[in-house]
Amino acid sequence: MFVSRAEHVGSLKRPAILLKKRADFEEGRCTAKEIQACEDESIAAAVRLQLDIGLTTITDGEFRRTMFYDGLFDRISGMKVVKDPPKYLFRTFNFVRYMPVSRICIGKLQRPGPLYGEAFDFLKKVAGPEVRLVAKELMRTLTFSPMEHI
Repeated sequence: MFVSRAEHVGSLKRPAILLKKRADFEEGRCTAKEIQACEDESIAAAVRLQLDIGLTTITDGEFRRTMFYDGLFDRISGMKVVKDPPKYLFRTFNFVRYMPVSRICIGKLQRPGPLYGEAFDFLKKVAGPEVRLVAKELMRTLTFSPMEHI
């Protein structure tokens, strides 16, 4: 008999209700508390699905983030937000027409508190104590350097 093992540590497809709630939030039609409640419900459903299919490593599906590193730089001191940064700061992004808002290093980088502590605690609560959780911020892909100028 063939035995296989699977783990998932990335994004899961966002449910339609969460996508709609995000659009409502961006248009000012719901509060941050309402979108958090929708995220909580969506994450709980995703955790149940992962447990039901037998996964032993559980993820929140990154439902609170657009990109896997969202919120990371907000929790690190020693950086400054730069709107419309000069292209020379992004030597690998010369093909773009306009530069997105970014951050640059202005001092010693420090982590004054947990990076994703609240999200991790919520996931632990929903998944239960017997389930393994992956702290994804500890992993880095070698081929992805979105903030190469730092």
